[in-house]
Amino acid sequence: MSTSDEPAKKKRTRTLPPPYNALDGKRWIQNSISVWSDIRKSLEEVRLKHPAIFPEMLVERLIETFLPLQGDVILDPFAGSGSTIVTAEKMGKTGIGLELSEDYAELARQRLTAVSLEAEEQTA
Repeated sequence: MSTSDEPAKKKRTRTLPPPYNALDGKRWIQNSISVWSDIRKSLEEVRLKHPAIFPEMLVERLIETFLPLQGDVILDPFAGSGSTIVTAEKMGKTGIGLELSEDYAELARQRLTAVSLEAEEQTA
């Protein structure tokens, strides 16, 4: 029962934030198969001789799929040889890597320096 003296109940609406990524249905289906058999290590990655190399091709696909916005920052807390941060930089994003092994941290720095030099040469 309601009387005219009672305040009208407001209908509660909930506004959802926009999705962070631009993953549409077609892209989701394309990338949600259980095995990506087209991912390969490059010759450079094979030469690095890291025991658990993370192929740049895989990193690139993951970034394109889940972090498509310009200005995204990618954090890799287990940077290893630097595949994630190197690929992020190649894609115009900011890559931040943390690595306990000084040898692998140095390898990642060298790879990142090489990418920076390549980018400078292309813009010059």
